[in-house]
Amino acid sequence: MKVKDSLSYSALIVSIIISITSLAIVSPRNKNLDFDYIGVIIGLLSLIVTILIGWQIYSTINIRNLISKEVQDNLKSFEQDSLQAIANSQYVLIMREYQINKVLGDYNKIVFNMSTALYISSLIGNIEKIKFCINILNEIVENRDGDIFVEKEYWNDLANSLYRCTSFCPETIELLKRINHIIYNLPNK
Repeated sequence: MKVKDSLSYSALIVSIIISITSLAIVSPRNKNLDFDYIGVIIGLLSLIVTILIGWQIYSTINIRNLISKEVQDNLKSFEQDSLQAIANSQYVLIMREYQINKVLGDYNKIVFNMSTALYISSLIGNIEKIKFCINILNEIVENRDGDIFVEKEYWNDLANSLYRCTSFCPETIELLKRINHIIYNLPNK
């Protein structure tokens, strides 16, 4: 409620109380009307007190709801920020391990690293990281006929991670088709 509204309601209540008090002072009883104003005044004051108590209860409930909503919003924001920080740190570690495995030529671990990075990137919805992983994987898929060999279980893990990313990045659909073709053509152990 705005301050201006609060002041106008307060002024209204004060003016009603002053009016009733002045009416009670001027003519507490009138013999011509056959009733006294004191009963009317007490009734009006009771009504005003009841309205004020009701208004106070409503304001308390409203404030409690506002505080609860604010706490929930802050908690959601904190959860999202925490997930983002954890995912970013994991992504950095995976990329470091990717560089090591690239030097060592261990493409099973590289594909595993990329599938993990895709999974983490899909959790936070980071399209740039997803596209970066897709570019690396496209290079592996295109060059796999040479000296690159990746076992079927790593291709399966990668296909699962790519499937999670299809809603974020359309490029994953084409790569997923190529990976599924590779999986289909690999012999079973």
